[in-house]
Amino acid sequence: MIFFSIMSAIFSYTRLKGWTSVGKGGKDRALAGLRPHQRLILSSGGSLTLDLEHLLEAQVKVEVIAKGACSLDADAAAFLGETHGAEAFDRSVWLVADGRRVVFAYTVMPASLVDRALLESLDRYGDEPLGKVLNQRRISFSKEHIEAGLVRCPGAAIVLGMDGDAPLWARRYVLSSASSGMPGAIKAVVTEVFGQEIIPSADADR
Repeated sequence: MIFFSIMSAIFSYTRLKGWTSVGKGGKDRALAGLRPHQRLILSSGGSLTLDLEHLLEAQVKVEVIAKGACSLDADAAAFLGETHGAEAFDRSVWLVADGRRVVFAYTVMPASLVDRALLESLDRYGDEPLGKVLNQRRISFSKEHIEAGLVRCPGAAIVLGMDGDAPLWARRYVLSSASSGMPGAIKAVVTEVFGQEIIPSADADR
């Protein structure tokens, strides 16, 4: 189980069947029951915000739950290829469309791999998704090592009005700029948990 603190609460997720590598045309039986646009959302290397805005026909904003300094945990460090315990910054948000929370997103950025000016921009434009802030700063970025799967995330499920044990679709990936290590760069691990409105999981095995 992976834990991350949000204010006084503890959000956690438990992988139900492990992660499935997706993207770059990859296919897997784990995603076979999903509709094409749902598989596209899980595998897309483009802007999730734009994908959601096209799907929902509504502007997507951010509701910041928490942000601050943290230490890179073992799982995130291994996924990023960085040092366990390294200084990092994290940001926990809901993506919100027409007042509805639709996706929970947790981003961890090693301090040595994110420019402080970008962190200041995230503070200044607090209601904008990370991808939009990067675009505003003209920072090109890619999403690599995309993995998807079913998780239990009681904190997110309860906020969404669901039973805490309900399965939810999630994905994680490495977000990196084309100029990693240079001013304006970022390298981070992002985990996104999708509400039922985006990718239903009611028929998933529990």
